[in-house]
Amino acid sequence: MKLYYASPSPYVRKVMVTAIEAGLDGEIERVTPAERMWVGDGDQVVVESNPLGKIPTLIARDGSVLIDSSLICEYLSSLSPDTGLLPAAGPERWRVLQLQALAQGALDAAVHRFVETGLRPAGLRWGDWITRQSVKVSRTFDQLEAMISADQIATSGANAIHLGTITMGCTLGYLDQRENDQSWRAGRPGLSRWYDDFSQRTSMQATIPPPLESPN
Repeated sequence: MKLYYASPSPYVRKVMVTAIEAGLDGEIERVTPAERMWVGDGDQVVVESNPLGKIPTLIARDGSVLIDSSLICEYLSSLSPDTGLLPAAGPERWRVLQLQALAQGALDAAVHRFVETGLRPAGLRWGDWITRQSVKVSRTFDQLEAMISADQIATSGANAIHLGTITMGCTLGYLDQRENDQSWRAGRPGLSRWYDDFSQRTSMQATIPPPLESPN
């Protein structure tokens, strides 16, 4: 398999963590098309496989092309069903996918906010848009805190690692490690403890990205 990637991307990190947890890391060839693929510059190498010109893009075992981090992670999980990263069917499968979607939505909002505050020239920034993305992130983290407090998210054991918690970890890591933003921890002790523990997993330690650097 071949993965078009850039290490700063939290979406790529999600795929890489999943690959490690699925025991497939050694089977994946990593290709970095361009230094700034993570902000959507596009690259002819990727465009040949993915017309959106985005990473991550995975060339699967059979040569087919898979795009979007969630789809790629579901595919990798299907290759290692015994790991339990994505239950095959039933309520547990939908619970994992719902958590993945929730955490991914918060990640999308955080990235949209950074694009506005860190990449767009100061005079062109849309304050209301920045606020809207911040509110989305905050509300989602409040819900994750409540879910942890209600034992709806396992903090240990075999059920603690799946596509939902991997996405949570990469989302929190984006803020905590890349943006050096610790403010999300305020008033969320359960979520903070969960992340501090989860971030010590071998897969998370092996995929720590470089800090964000604003070009402005």
